[in-house]
Amino acid sequence: MKRWLCGVFLCLYFSFNLYAAGKPVATGAEPGWTVKTQYRDKAVPAQNEGSDGYLFILKDEQVHVGDQTSFYHYARKITTKAGVQYGSEISVSYDPDYQKLVFHKVNIHRNGQTLNRLKPADFKVVQQESERERFIYNNNRTAIITLADVRVGDVIDYSFSVIGFNPIQPKYAEFFRLSTPEALDQLLVRVLVPANRPLQHKVYNNKQQMQVKQLGNLLEYTWKADQIPAHAAEDNTPGWYAAYAYAWLSEFTSWAQVNDWALTLYIKPVGKSQKLAQKIEEIKQADGSEEGRLLAALRFVQNEVRYLGNEGGIYGYQPNDPAKVFEQRYGDCKDKAWLLCYMLNQMDIKAYPVLVNTSMQKHVMQELPSPYSFDHCVVKVDLLAKTLWYDATISHQEGAYDKIYFPRYEAGLVIKPGTKGFTTIPVSSAGTIKVMEDFTLGGAKAKVFFNVETNYTGYEADYIRAHYASNSHQEIEKGYLNFYASIFPGIATERELLSNDQTTANRFTTYESYAISDFWEESSEKDDKVLTASFYPVSLYSKLELPSTRLRTSPLALEYPYDYEHTIKINVPTPWSVREDEAEVKDKSFYYKRTTSYDAAKQVITLHYTFRNLRDHVPANEVKAYFTAIKKIKNEMGFELTNSVTQDGRETNEGTNWLSIGLVIVCLILGGYGGYRLYQYDPAPANPLPGKPLEIGGWVGFVAFGVATTPIRLIVTIARGEWISFELWTKLSDASSSFYNPVGKWALVLTIVYNVTLFCFSILIATLYFKKRSSLPRLITIFYAISVAGVVVDTLGAAAMGIDATSGYSAIFSSFIVAAIWIPYFNLSKRVRKTFVNRLNPVAVETAETEEENLMSWFDEDPDKKEKVVQDPVGQEEAVKL
Repeated sequence: MKRWLCGVFLCLYFSFNLYAAGKPVATGAEPGWTVKTQYRDKAVPAQNEGSDGYLFILKDEQVHVGDQTSFYHYARKITTKAGVQYGSEISVSYDPDYQKLVFHKVNIHRNGQTLNRLKPADFKVVQQESERERFIYNNNRTAIITLADVRVGDVIDYSFSVIGFNPIQPKYAEFFRLSTPEALDQLLVRVLVPANRPLQHKVYNNKQQMQVKQLGNLLEYTWKADQIPAHAAEDNTPGWYAAYAYAWLSEFTSWAQVNDWALTLYIKPVGKSQKLAQKIEEIKQADGSEEGRLLAALRFVQNEVRYLGNEGGIYGYQPNDPAKVFEQRYGDCKDKAWLLCYMLNQMDIKAYPVLVNTSMQKHVMQELPSPYSFDHCVVKVDLLAKTLWYDATISHQEGAYDKIYFPRYEAGLVIKPGTKGFTTIPVSSAGTIKVMEDFTLGGAKAKVFFNVETNYTGYEADYIRAHYASNSHQEIEKGYLNFYASIFPGIATERELLSNDQTTANRFTTYESYAISDFWEESSEKDDKVLTASFYPVSLYSKLELPSTRLRTSPLALEYPYDYEHTIKINVPTPWSVREDEAEVKDKSFYYKRTTSYDAAKQVITLHYTFRNLRDHVPANEVKAYFTAIKKIKNEMGFELTNSVTQDGRETNEGTNWLSIGLVIVCLILGGYGGYRLYQYDPAPANPLPGKPLEIGGWVGFVAFGVATTPIRLIVTIARGEWISFELWTKLSDASSSFYNPVGKWALVLTIVYNVTLFCFSILIATLYFKKRSSLPRLITIFYAISVAGVVVDTLGAAAMGIDATSGYSAIFSSFIVAAIWIPYFNLSKRVRKTFVNRLNPVAVETAETEEENLMSWFDEDPDKKEKVVQDPVGQEEAVKL
């Protein structure tokens, strides 16, 4: 019997709800207070473009605040066959708890005829929970009418009213869009309010302001425009940026009034709940410190009260009773925030709800005062002379009570007596991600073992912890494997995925282990196969994906704060030739650095990457430079190792390039022979001075260190130069490589010839210098000139091939200064002429020595002659003649 009655009751219940959901929509005449508008049939918007094959040519929105009625009149024109599909349906949403929907007309205008399509029986009323996936239910209904026999060129003209305002709002406030993604022919916004309830009003992103005039006991606010251009939004813009024009109207005159309104919703007697009281007492007994109690209450609300919002009607603004939320163990943001505040206040810890705007952030302060300016509720806590901020809707947060991550909301309205305006919320560190990848390479056909250790801190640890809690171990492991499989098709799991959650430090670490077959990519060069292995920071590379809209007029949003480090260690099986270098990019929006190093003893190549975003967006006028900088670092962050496999299967790595080595040997032989021939060259010194040749000293001695070390410096440059490595030669020859440059190989040949020849020349210069040969001044002049010319040609050639030649310009300057000092000195100095004489002609040396002996004998005959030579010009002439 009971089962039968229960069944009847359920049938009646569902029948009633089906009837309520499907009952016809009310119809009636348009309100008399409206201004009548008419679409212009021949009018075409400023830009004849529409979405989904139709475009709006009229938007008329009028509100009578005293009657609590919002009137809407729209006209849309079907322009394509796609518009017949997508533009033939009219839908209107409303809240049946406090609103009534009344349709006034639904007409199709075709070739001068008006076809009435307003048939109440054709409407379907359904409950569409559009935010159900976010666990938000609003109880809204949607009235839908699908029009029959719609054709291209038709104009669908319809109007309706929504009667009733949310009873939770004692004052009126509303937001109106004044432009749309599509061009619009006519737009009217009109609001009527009682004269004793004037509105604050402000138009954003448009110079045209609202027109205000009095109509009897009413005030009329109007904004009207024709031929409004499209304002299409671009992707990846900051939440606070609005590309379109909009208007705010609000009866609230200050944020203090908004606070006073909110206080009436939050400051209410809390229902009795023995279980809630027991929970509070349990927390108090478990930990004697206020910090511990705060953490316990926070983690209970975050992790044990699930997020679910029933935000229909007044509950879109008024929180549920904390006792109810505790008992049902679910609630939306304001429910959870108010529950946490209540629990903390019961423990004598001051806590307050705070209204914030998650997308507008601090820019919400620029809006007119209104409850509609907020979309989220969080908590402010005053404890131990500290101001702390918590979001009760975030789960799986760990760490010390004063280190809990709080999202970047930047400003909030703290709901408590006396609040006059916003409180600034400091931006907390988001945390870091540090990735350590370790590759162990064997032979060309051997498997490569690949281990990954990733450390997350702060918010990053919270996020990954929640990810692990929401997905199975198998799903996560499979996801990681497939992530790397897009790069290494031959990858397989070597050991089980492991994780370590260090909750006290709020650090989360994951450990992955894989084996990769077919690691080397094969290509052919002449008779040999070239094997290439590529390495780059995959996670960072994917983070730097550029948006689809590149030519922008709006700012580009960035994840901020964002701090990322990536280290790749490559254990090579044999000694490898690696060029150690670094690259650094400092942009207004980010900082990037990459270093490449090689430990020859351990045979480990290390690539280290650092990337940080420095602000939350890139201004529109800097986007082009930002894109260029990002593309630059993405192009250079890769690293390649190359093996050459001959036809008989032998492997050679990039450290053995026999062609380069052979060229070096040939250049050494030719350069040595040329140096030997120049060594025999020993001309008589120009304008020789009398007297015995001097020893190296004075200014001549300053050149000794440079002359002696130049050969050492050049041999080190040759040995360490990447231009003799097989890897670079392969890159320049491979058409698929970003380094491909057919001219570059010839430039490398000339570089080797130049450096080896200069090395041989420097050996000759050092020999002639210390032997004090008369040919030195002329040959060292040629040496300095060749050095300057070589640096200039090398720098300009690098710039012509698109290589960064910044360091070359400083080298040109320094080599030019050296040449400018020493070339004149070696050609004009008397000290040089007295030091470097014809050593291969002993007669010249003996003559100079005999002349010096005769002069000294002349001085010995009469000691006073020496004084005369110094003081008397006549005595000087006699000495010279002698």
